[in-house]
Amino acid sequence: MNHPEMPSLDGFLAIYDIRDDDGWRTANRHRDYWGKTHTRVHYLEENVVVLAFRPAPDCRWQAWEGVRRRWILKQLALKLESEGA
Repeated sequence: MNHPEMPSLDGFLAIYDIRDDDGWRTANRHRDYWGKTHTRVHYLEENVVVLAFRPAPDCRWQAWEGVRRRWILKQLALKLESEGA
């Protein structure tokens, strides 16, 4: 049962351009943040990877997953801003 003030976290996707070391390191760091058990890696092309982050089946992890999700999304947003996209 979810806490009334804490909505259920669904999984989310992130796309990484891994043509350079920075993109590759970022994807690996984000996979490490979330945990390899609940992250699926999908290669779209030779230089493009999608990470599918899935929530743990145990709802006690929801608060911590929310923190990690914010870390990942914030880093991706900052990267886009720095690239002028």
